[in-house]
Formats: sequence, C-alpha cells, structure tokens
Amino acid sequence: MSVSTARQRRTEENLAVEQTSPKEFLDADGNPAIAVDCIRMSYTCRPECTVVTFTGIRGGLDLYTAPVFRDRLRDLVAGGCGDMVIVLVDIGYVDETALGVLVFVHKRLRLTGRRVRLVDAGPGSHIRKLVRQTGMTSIFPLFDRLEDALAELAGSGAGMDEAARARGGRTAPAEHRARSGGPPGT
Repeated sequence: MSVSTARQRRTEENLAVEQTSPKEFLDADGNPAIAVDCIRMSYTCRPECTVVTFTGIRGGLDLYTAPVFRDRLRDLVAGGCGDMVIVLVDIGYVDETALGVLVFVHKRLRLTGRRVRLVDAGPGSHIRKLVRQTGMTSIFPLFDRLEDALAELAGSGAGMDEAARARGGRTAPAEHRARSGGPPGT
C-alpha cells in the first residue's frame, strides 16, 4: 500500500468519525436536540408522551447515524419518557440498522407498558414501505400526522374516522390503493 493510499484512508476514517460525532444544542423552540452529520433529532416531553422529531437536510437514518440516536433514545426511555411518538416526516430514508433502533425502542418501552408510534410522510414514503415489507406494522402503528398519533395515544381518536380508529390510525389497504394508485405495500 502506498503512502498516499494509507494517508487517504486515514483521512476518510477521520472524516467518518467527524461526521458521526454528535453535536448537542437547543432547537428553535428551545427543545434539547442532537445532530449527527445532516440529521437532527429533537425531543419534547409532553404530559401524554415524548415526541421525538427527526429532520434531515439530506440523507437519512443509516448505519452511521443510527447508533448515536439509539444511545440518546435509550437515555430517554431509561429516564421515564412515557409513551413515545417518533416523527420521521422529514427523513428521506431509514435503513435496516435504523429500523433495528426503532425495534430496540419498542422493546424497551413495552417492558414498562409504554408504546411507540411512528409518524411518517404518508402512504408512499420509504419508511412506510420498509415497515410494511418487514411485517412490522403490528408493532409500529403508522400515522400521517402527529395530531393523529397523539389522539390515538390519548385514546380519543380525534382527527380519525371510525375505521381508522379501529385500526389504531393505520391506513387500510383500500385507502392506500386509493391514495397511491397501486396495491398495498407499494
């Protein structure tokens, strides 16, 4: 291996570490937040639950960013965060590593009788497709809007029709076909 190749590899490794180093700050609303690479996670503790919001300038939750967010989510769960609503509307994609983090959070919350809900970008989103393809819709109820997820957690079901309340806010296959023009899971 040449000296320039070794130097380039060390530079790439240092860049990867620098990109995945978390930066903590307060978001525009004064909520605690953490940023890794181009992905931000902020959270708000509400009386009914903790709302965790992921936003991204580009990219998504992946092998490089997921471990940092897993540690922060683990701390929130250990701190007694209550039920959790995770908002992924502004995230382009979630890979299998990040899905594993969501399963981790689900299992930790379930141990204490708490629940997790996901809010994504709607029927055609990558996240919704991934959750459906992996058969995890039973553990991750999916909502189009934060208000619907909060209403379901509160038990009121406000903002949802009767059929949606019966499904826990999830989109029914017929509704999905009508909105996306394709079969469920597409």
